Amino acid sequence: MKKKQTMKTLHAILFFLLVTVSFSIADDLHAPRDLRESIKKLKSTNCDIGGPEALFDLDSRSLMRTPSRNPAFVMVEFHEPIDVEHIRLILINEKHTVSLFAADSLEELESDEGSCRSIVIDHASQEARVELFLKKPVKARAFKLHVERISGDDYVHICEWQFCRKGRLEKLLVQRVTDRRKAHTGEGLDEVTGIIEEPVYLELINAIEA
Repeated sequence: MKKKQTMKTLHAILFFLLVTVSFSIADDLHAPRDLRESIKKLKSTNCDIGGPEALFDLDSRSLMRTPSRNPAFVMVEFHEPIDVEHIRLILINEKHTVSLFAADSLEELESDEGSCRSIVIDHASQEARVELFLKKPVKARAFKLHVERISGDDYVHICEWQFCRKGRLEKLLVQRVTDRRKAHTGEGLDEVTGIIEEPVYLELINAIEA
């Protein structure tokens, strides 16, 4: 039996959006894996902002954007096969359809031959945050993401492509923005401690593996 991943930290940055946060410290969550060192090859539709590497930096403030190229694709090949049961995408608040494919190599994804198979087909979403729970785990070395923007213009924005796994929440870290110009570096953030009695304004909630 697989042991659940532990040592998770939930980061919440106090900023713009008024929300109510309700969870138990024992709740299950799906945390993105840091796979940057595991990537062998990356390929994508041409971009005018960013590139495919931005999708794996665990920072939803970075992105890749295609200049009037819709749909867009991203392909990644890892050095070793990985197990996947949950995918999280961060797009923008427009309607999209998303498809996902897996194979043993980038070449088989490109040719649509050999081990290439579909995992998710035309999943429709209106939300920026897209959670894809696979019916059964998939093990593969290479993956292709296909995103088509259905509403708005034909610029495709992809901020994150996260390969997540199940774990437990053990710590909550809340930070307040003190200097917006330096918030992205961490210098413009202060940790909030003690009891928070006022409504909390959250820009981002993200769970990461500690």
